[in-house]
Amino acid sequence: MKNRFFTRVIPIAALGILVLFKFENCAPAANFASSASTSNTVKIVDNWNSSPVQFVNPTQVVTSNSTVVQGLCVGNPNGTVVNWAITSAQNPDQILDSGQVECKNGEFEVAVNSLSFQSCSDQFEVRAASTYNAGQMATTFLEPDCPSATQ
Repeated sequence: MKNRFFTRVIPIAALGILVLFKFENCAPAANFASSASTSNTVKIVDNWNSSPVQFVNPTQVVTSNSTVVQGLCVGNPNGTVVNWAITSAQNPDQILDSGQVECKNGEFEVAVNSLSFQSCSDQFEVRAASTYNAGQMATTFLEPDCPSATQ
């Protein structure tokens, strides 16, 4: 019985171990542990921009006197203050309205009230920069909802 064990079972077990050795995971466990995230933060990968503040759309058509402009706080912690200003696209040096909002869950919203477009060719520019990195500014344009507008 012992002879059969040494001549059949051990060689088959050794062959099985050699075959399974091919499928061994050689990567260190630390690499997999660090890439797993338990955070609920969603990151956008496409069109990645290095600016810490970005608007969702480069232009937005405004259908009423008040609208909400949405933006993203890329890499900014919750509570980071975003300074914003609205200017006329024709006269970007004149600030029509300004304020501050906070980043919450990776995004911010600017409530724009009392917009008054004089014609279908008018545009307003909304600028935003976080206090986290004030050197980089995001911009978006607000356009009137005009069926006869030629863009």
